[in-house]
Amino acid sequence: MSESVGRVRSMRSKIEEIDARLKNIVTDKKDLELRENTGGRTRTTRSRVPTTSLENKEKALYPVP
Repeated sequence: MSESVGRVRSMRSKIEEIDARLKNIVTDKKDLELRENTGGRTRTTRSRVPTTSLENKEKALYPVP
């Protein structure tokens, strides 16, 4: 019976450690003002600036033949 009591205490200790780590993560998240990613874009998200090509191929680091 004492062996099972030891397992329960060990398990409880591990659960308490995990709980403390999770509480720290929640606190850090609040301190850093992080938000959940909902997967969608927000209205304040700016669209990307269109890419441009090189004007002068001779001056490029790796010239295109």
